[in-house]
Amino acid sequence: MSVGRGTASASTSASPSTPVVPATGNASPSTPVVPATGNASPSTLPSSSSSPQEVESQHLAVEEVPQLPGRQPCWISGGKIDPSPASRYITTLIHAHIPGLVDAWREFPVPVRDLLFDMFTRRFAFTRPEDLPRDRAVWEITTKTNLRKSMWEARDKAIKTTGNRDPMAWVDYGPVWLRTDYWESLCARWAAGPWQQWSQAAIRNRATQPEREGRRVGLLTGRSDVD
Repeated sequence: MSVGRGTASASTSASPSTPVVPATGNASPSTPVVPATGNASPSTLPSSSSSPQEVESQHLAVEEVPQLPGRQPCWISGGKIDPSPASRYITTLIHAHIPGLVDAWREFPVPVRDLLFDMFTRRFAFTRPEDLPRDRAVWEITTKTNLRKSMWEARDKAIKTTGNRDPMAWVDYGPVWLRTDYWESLCARWAAGPWQQWSQAAIRNRATQPEREGRRVGLLTGRSDVD
């Protein structure tokens, strides 16, 4: 009888089907404790401690950190667009999309204006809510100013290169950003008509009021009031 009890006791404690080890937590290293208890530390099983929804939300949080993916911030300051890279990009767009025989922003067709504004807002975004109601208007002013400056610089460089104020002497000295045929046609336009009168008036004004020359660089073009 004692033998029988010993046999039964041995078979009970040694039975592999009884989950005694997981309950006590005294299993040997080879015993799979983690699946039975589910009490693994987060450092052991990071994926089992988070639900799929939590994991997805963590990924979205990381991806949404850049509020303007692929775009750079800009803002309106003193009636112009800052920072300077935004204004320079406007000039780059103008140079690349001169629609023909034009030297003033008002001569650009509306579809071209809309296209350039759309291209600008793909790279830059106005980040201050108070700027949004007037972003297009200030952008138009900045574009007009930048084009006028580009045309003035092109003419001024041609004058200094040739030593001649006759626009027909500038034909071979156009800017690299403007098609040659456009430049030649513009030189012909400037050589005749109102532009010559405006230019001569600007020269006289600078001679009689030299102290104002630095503040009125647009006088050379004679177009500052109509662009």
